[in-house]
Amino acid sequence: KVVIFTSGLLTFGSGVGIAMSVVYRERSQLQSLIVEKKVDLPAEFANVKSLKASSYSLGNFYYSQEMTIRYIVDSGTPRSILRGTDDIRPDITVEDGSAKVTFKNSAKQNRASWLGGFEVPSLIIYGPALDDLTVEQGNFEYVSESQTRQNSLKISSLGATAISLSGIYERLEVSGAGDVDAGPGTVYDLVVNAKEFGTVRAGTVRNLAVTYGEACQRTYHTGSNV
Repeated sequence: KVVIFTSGLLTFGSGVGIAMSVVYRERSQLQSLIVEKKVDLPAEFANVKSLKASSYSLGNFYYSQEMTIRYIVDSGTPRSILRGTDDIRPDITVEDGSAKVTFKNSAKQNRASWLGGFEVPSLIIYGPALDDLTVEQGNFEYVSESQTRQNSLKISSLGATAISLSGIYERLEVSGAGDVDAGPGTVYDLVVNAKEFGTVRAGTVRNLAVTYGEACQRTYHTGSNV
C-alpha cells in the first residue's frame, strides 16, 4: 500500500510539473504578442465636439479586469495609442462632429487575463477639448491641460461606469447613474443632475447646484452622493 501511495504522489507531482510548464510556455507566447501601436483616427476627429465611449471587461465574471479609455486634450494632430495583444481592434467612428469609441477585449487578451500576470490593455486618445461626453460602459479618464481653463463640459453616464477628470473647468454638468470623480480638477460651477445610485466626487468647487430625479424625490434617501 505504501508503495502504491508513493507512486501515486510521484505521478501527481509530475502531472503538476507538466501543467505548469504548459502554462508558462503559453504565458510567454502571449507576452510576445503584447504590442504598443498607433491606431488611425478618422480625419474628421479634429473637429469632434462630443464623444460616446464604451470599454469592456476582460475575463469572466470572477476574474474581470476593467479596460480603460484615456482621453487627453491636446491641440496637436489627433492620434491614438493602443497597448495590448495584437488582435485588439478598437472601433472609432466620427459623424457630424460626434465620435464613438468602442474598446472591446479579444480572445488572446481574454486568455492572457485568465492566466494572470499581464497589464490591462489601454487606449489613449489625444484630441480636441470636448463639449459633451457620454460613457455607456467601463472606465474613462478625461485629462485636460492643467494650465488651460476649459469653458464647459457635459458628462452623462450609465450605471456600470467610472469616470475621472482632471483640469480646470468654468462649468461642469454631470448627469446619469455612473461614478464621476472630479477630485483632481478645479470646477468653478458644478451642476449635478443626480439619479439613484449615482456618485459625484469633486475637489475645489466655487458654486454647486444639485437636482434630484423624480425617483429620488419620492423617497427619503438616495444612492446619489455629492
